[in-house]
Amino acid sequence: MLAPGPDLLVHLMFSAWREPLTFELGKEYDGHPVAWRRWIDTSLRSPDDITDWRQTPAHGNSEYRVESRSLVVLLAEP
Repeated sequence: MLAPGPDLLVHLMFSAWREPLTFELGKEYDGHPVAWRRWIDTSLRSPDDITDWRQTPAHGNSEYRVESRSLVVLLAEP
């Protein structure tokens, strides 16, 4: 698994609520489109909860559903 480097955008989402929450994702950074990729989603079963983020498909939606009591980390190259 490749670790993120200093030139990456990081989007952290936490849900301590008993129900899933939907978070809006930024579509642009500095005037350029952003392709978010999932690195960590603690609601998924192992080994899919932490993945090689460069191998995951870009998340094409402008929102991400975070399950109850979980953490999600998305990464993108600016």
